[in-house]
Amino acid sequence: VDVLLIDETGTVVGAYADLPPGKRTPIYRGAHFALELPSGAIVATGTAVGDRLTWKPVAAPHED
Repeated sequence: VDVLLIDETGTVVGAYADLPPGKRTPIYRGAHFALELPSGAIVATGTAVGDRLTWKPVAAPHED
């Protein structure tokens, strides 16, 4: 799995590609989010520490 650690502004403060099962990342005091991605996603997208990410919440589907 790939893991990005992201601060409250959306800036990547840690990036770990191909993290083996059971392996942990160091603690990042400034990290507010951890984004788990499929292995290879960090390399494929060229994402690096210092990049700023943005995202929008997705509304849950309504049940009829």
